[in-house]
Amino acid sequence: MPRERNGRQDRARLLRALLLGERYSVGATRVAVETLSGPRANNRDIELLLAIDGHPDATPGWLSSATGRDPAVISRSLRRFEDDGLVTRRPSPADGRSSLVRLTRKAKARIRHFNRSLAEYMVDSSPVIKEFLDLLEVVDGPALGPVGLAEVTAVMARAGEAYAEEASAALQPYGVTDEHERFTLTLLLDRGQVRPRDLVHEFGLPGNQVTLLLDRMAEAGLLTRDHDDPADRRAVVVRLTARGEKAANVQLDAFARHAGSVAAAFALTVHVSRGVS
Repeated sequence: MPRERNGRQDRARLLRALLLGERYSVGATRVAVETLSGPRANNRDIELLLAIDGHPDATPGWLSSATGRDPAVISRSLRRFEDDGLVTRRPSPADGRSSLVRLTRKAKARIRHFNRSLAEYMVDSSPVIKEFLDLLEVVDGPALGPVGLAEVTAVMARAGEAYAEEASAALQPYGVTDEHERFTLTLLLDRGQVRPRDLVHEFGLPGNQVTLLLDRMAEAGLLTRDHDDPADRRAVVVRLTARGEKAANVQLDAFARHAGSVAAAFALTVHVSRGVS
């Protein structure tokens, strides 16, 4: 019996850590959307734009090697960045088959804004980071040394993406397609039930977008929406179905395999926060 109880306690701590990590990620994504590359922003965009910023006139081949991305993925991202007016490309004098990539003034201004906003977000999120590290029993110490914001952002993007890729693959059979849906699974597994307005607050999204999210998840058989308040028939309570609970636990298992690397990346933000506070 003690082993079962300890196992439940460990899983509860892991669930709480995942909830905090996803809450932090949703907020950081919101910073990127508002300051960097618009509604299509993701971890790959952030890392790639910062890599270009740090190495003007980089080639797509160098960017592929530096970020560990497939050349085809780099090519698609660069085309999108060009469409958004964020990068320019010119033929490479050394290799006519390649090009040199450089940020536009528009992109450089956005990156400055993003860096300031992200540093402020890290400072504001210090209590969340501390609780996250405590839950996973990660001790922050001076051995990490001073770390720059660009480096921390790249490390966090890689750690977060590695987890997100495994979680997304594991959740694909359940019809879960994005981080807001993953966060909804985690939140419901932790709380048991929420109201749609709770998700509006968590995500910072308009109510109609949250309604569409819940519609998709309900159609996938992951949750139910009940009107169980006799005093207010418009009040809706959202709960996981058995299928939704299984999906949420599959996600938690994926997080358990990446918790160490994600925690190490989170620990670096403490040093950035100290440097900008």
